[in-house]
Amino acid sequence: MSETSLEPFTTDNYFEQYDKLTALIVKGHRIIVASERLADALSKLPEQRRTVLLMYFFLGYTDTEIGCAAALFCNPICQPLSLIRF
Repeated sequence: MSETSLEPFTTDNYFEQYDKLTALIVKGHRIIVASERLADALSKLPEQRRTVLLMYFFLGYTDTEIGCAAALFCNPICQPLSLIRF
């Protein structure tokens, strides 16, 4: 009886090399997108939605920080404490 050796792992293409890198600038940060599919999908979004996604997933902004930075809502938490009067 012969045994067939099996590899105890699998490989995927998450880290495969891409031939075209796309640079996106958001809030003064340069973000390099290696996936052409992702860059294409991001480019089809309206600018505000693209900015919010990049700020959240690539720059690590919280929901509150994104709201303040994008001026999506006006909330006292977005203002410096020195400007808030009690």
